[in-house]
Amino acid sequence: MQRRLESGFGGSMGSGIDTGSAEKKPMPERKSEESSALSRRLSGDHRAPAPASVMAHPRFMVPKGTMITCGTLTELDTTVAGLVSCRVSRDVFSADGTVRLIDKGAVVDGEVSSGLSHGQERIFVLWTRLRNPDGVVVNLDSPGTNRLGSAGIEGQVDTHFFDRFGDAMMISLFSDLSQSTIGTLSNLTQKHNTANISTSNTQQQTSQMGNTVLQNTVNIPPTLYDQQGDVVSIYVARDLDFSSVYSLAYGSAP
Repeated sequence: MQRRLESGFGGSMGSGIDTGSAEKKPMPERKSEESSALSRRLSGDHRAPAPASVMAHPRFMVPKGTMITCGTLTELDTTVAGLVSCRVSRDVFSADGTVRLIDKGAVVDGEVSSGLSHGQERIFVLWTRLRNPDGVVVNLDSPGTNRLGSAGIEGQVDTHFFDRFGDAMMISLFSDLSQSTIGTLSNLTQKHNTANISTSNTQQQTSQMGNTVLQNTVNIPPTLYDQQGDVVSIYVARDLDFSSVYSLAYGSAP
């Protein structure tokens, strides 16, 4: 049994039935704003299908999405931008799983170009180049992740709380103590019918000083530290083709 289109849907005009569509035009449907918004949400994106292709050298290709496990050789400190490096801790095989392409012990170089923002607890590391023990070099340009593949590298975060607010807190405390002392002195002068002590200028200057100090220190960014030897991962962001530098040699592995 096969399916077929009903008459009138296949582009055929041979039915000879006059429906009168040329004479009677439907009235345009009026839609409310809520209905139009719902219609827009229900309209999906119609994208062209992606053509499939065959990987040219699966035995010499590390495919995109491969995770490379690495141990850091340098300490990570985000106070300033800098360079980092790590050593691959496990062999990485080709797309078909038959050829070892990245050796355990390979060194990966990376860079940290920016610091943390307030509220962040991970830093973005771009791993740029991998060097195998046999001298083969390949450009990675891939992001660093934690052990489970989440973007960014974790570490100990110093928010510099006292550096940001300590001076302003001390000025505020000094201002409160001064006001309390001056208030006590004012009460004593009133009891003895002596001159009043004016504190308005002192309070205003102290408040301005506290605001100035806070504006200069509140934007100190947090710093992330990660000690040497921690395990990180690299998410390969593109296919790595080793076919130009390696060839197959059948026999026992060295």
